[in-house]
Amino acid sequence: METLTEYLGRFHVSLVHFPIGLLITAAVIELVGALRRFESPTVCAVIMAGCGALAAVVASALGWIRADDVRHPGAEHIVEWHRWAGLVGTIVALITFALGWAALRGRLALRWPFRALLFSTAIIIGLAGHWGGALIYGDDYYNLPGAEAPADDDEFEDE
Repeated sequence: METLTEYLGRFHVSLVHFPIGLLITAAVIELVGALRRFESPTVCAVIMAGCGALAAVVASALGWIRADDVRHPGAEHIVEWHRWAGLVGTIVALITFALGWAALRGRLALRWPFRALLFSTAIIIGLAGHWGGALIYGDDYYNLPGAEAPADDDEFEDE
């Protein structure tokens, strides 16, 4: 019988899209603000980074719970990369939000560290999402149409 934590871990798959979308969109909005030479971070990007960071905390916690219950034979290395990138991305997102909030409150010297960490967060979270997708769809999911599949098609199956 499934425990409550195992049941809650199932929600990782549906909740994980919120921090990915929020943090990447925040980075795009902030890039536009930086290109337009805004003096401080955009309020929208900081709020989205904060919401994304909070959502990432929940998604990461549920992901770690879920990873203990689901096996991916032959892809254990991808599971580890996915887990740790998600955790690092969550921590960096929290720090990013704190810097952005401080910059909005008048500490303008923090605007560039905020921007740098926000762009880094988007990359880290994007990679974590890619590895999560690879666990479900396989490493060759993004091959171009007509491209040959890797020689080892049964990479994720038990031997």
